[in-house]
Amino acid sequence: MRLRTRLTAGIGLGIVGAVGLCVGTGMWFIGGLIQDDVQRQLAGGSRQFNAEIATQAQRAQSMARLVANVPGFVDAFAAQDRGALSAALLPAFPSLKADGFDQFQFHLPPATSFLRVHAPAKFGDDLSGFRKTVVDANQGRREVRGLENGVAGIGIRAVSPVAKGDKHLGTVEFGFGFDKDFVAAFTERTGLRLALLVDKPKADGTSTRTLTASSFPKDQTFDGAIVDGSEGHSETMSFDDRSWTVAGRPLVDFSGKRIGPFVMAADRTDLDAARTRA
Repeated sequence: MRLRTRLTAGIGLGIVGAVGLCVGTGMWFIGGLIQDDVQRQLAGGSRQFNAEIATQAQRAQSMARLVANVPGFVDAFAAQDRGALSAALLPAFPSLKADGFDQFQFHLPPATSFLRVHAPAKFGDDLSGFRKTVVDANQGRREVRGLENGVAGIGIRAVSPVAKGDKHLGTVEFGFGFDKDFVAAFTERTGLRLALLVDKPKADGTSTRTLTASSFPKDQTFDGAIVDGSEGHSETMSFDDRSWTVAGRPLVDFSGKRIGPFVMAADRTDLDAARTRA
């Protein structure tokens, strides 16, 4: 009996051990699948985020290119006839604004505002200290587009050169806001939470990081590894009664320079619930 008991106990313990090993392996495997799934969501969201910036920039560039090649606008700009340009373009701006455009501007080289169609009362100021897209477009007589961090904040900008014959006259610019409306629309389309943070240089060579727009809860904070956009780093957070995987990525401007991070979160609540049921 003792031998039989010992054999039975040994077999039972073996079965329990095998079952435990299978369950543990299965849970580890399911956990890996969940992590892979949320990382794919974040990678796809990052690609879509950059694609939407590129699409908006291309829309703005198409408009700038069109205006730069309308003979009547070119002639008025060549004559520096602000009144003629204003009369022709100001009535059209409300419809452009309704379509999302918040910037429409002509510049004289290297970067002097000639006419802000979106704010016609202000002109003649030198933008060369902070509007590098305009400086580059005038210096290179080429199209420039992408994100730019200016005094009024960050925006999606597109600048096209304007010429009459062989004479370079200046540039024309169209732009979109890159703010809470962009973030809200992105979250609505994708279900991903998004936060935009911008590093603003200071005179002493340091910089301050500012949260410009977010679809996270107002009091949500992120640690250094997240906002630094460390490769492959992500964290699990809980907010709005849901569980999320959160990761940061570099935010770069038109020249490829990093101007801050963007933070994205993928909802993993239902995946974790499925793991618990398993």
